[in-house]
Amino acid sequence: MKLLEVGNTRWKLADFIDDDVRFIGHGIGLQDLLMVLEQSATQQLMFASVASDETNHQLQQRLTQAGIDFIQVVTQAEFAGVQNAYADYQRLGVDRWLTLLAARSLTSSHCVIVDAGTAITLDILDKDGQHQGGWIAPGLHTMQDALVARSNRIKARYDAPRAELGQCTEDGLFLGCQAALRGFVEQAHQYVQANYREPVSWFFSGGGTEHLTLDYIHNAQLRPHLVLEGLAVVARQSK
Repeated sequence: MKLLEVGNTRWKLADFIDDDVRFIGHGIGLQDLLMVLEQSATQQLMFASVASDETNHQLQQRLTQAGIDFIQVVTQAEFAGVQNAYADYQRLGVDRWLTLLAARSLTSSHCVIVDAGTAITLDILDKDGQHQGGWIAPGLHTMQDALVARSNRIKARYDAPRAELGQCTEDGLFLGCQAALRGFVEQAHQYVQANYREPVSWFFSGGGTEHLTLDYIHNAQLRPHLVLEGLAVVARQSK
């Protein structure tokens, strides 16, 4: 079986073999994805998607045409020892839901999940598996793009400047948005320190983690494929 995460900007694919997640690769666009699936003679696929309904419908159609059996995973109120904090549980993004499942499978302590991509999200899961809720903010490039879209004179750069203070507008914009991203995590760290006395595990995922400073956080783990790990939890339970 293969596991597929369809995000806002790209997809990630992994093999699920012998109860283990083996990352294959990532890309952009359905055509590239279907080419990879066909080349690897995929027969079974479990996927989760935060893409549009139109994109999901196209994907389902193409999978059916290719003769690939698939299961689309959606958010639930409770699964694998995790209880969703949302009253309207389906409103919690399936990517966030799957990171909660993955975190629960990795630790029995309180845990914090930070996923930095198009958006940066924070979720807290207590040691009993109860989701406490979380935060959502724009990711680094989303912040930059939002300001560029509302200004006639600002352009964005997407590679990190070497300096800590910008000496041109593009550098200043990047560094300011990066500082906001880091402030999000620092505020979360202060909240956790004030409200949790027992050990807390931290899991960081997403491409935006390269712009974060984590050396002050005890028990911080980088898990770049946490959503895929959550899909693996569902796959194990579905056997």
